[in-house]
Amino acid sequence: MKHELFADLLASAEEMVKIEKGDLTPKPEHVHTFTEINVKAIREATGLKQPPPST
Repeated sequence: MKHELFADLLASAEEMVKIEKGDLTPKPEHVHTFTEINVKAIREATGLKQPPPST
């Protein structure tokens, strides 16, 4: 691995640790949140069913 790539990866890992510890707050544009989807409601609305488990 090239030294520059390793240095970037190490810096990213150190930044992650600081964020997890609460020592650093990421910029809002770098924070992504996802909402949980209701799969059951989607299946009911589309008329699709979950395939049975294979044996």
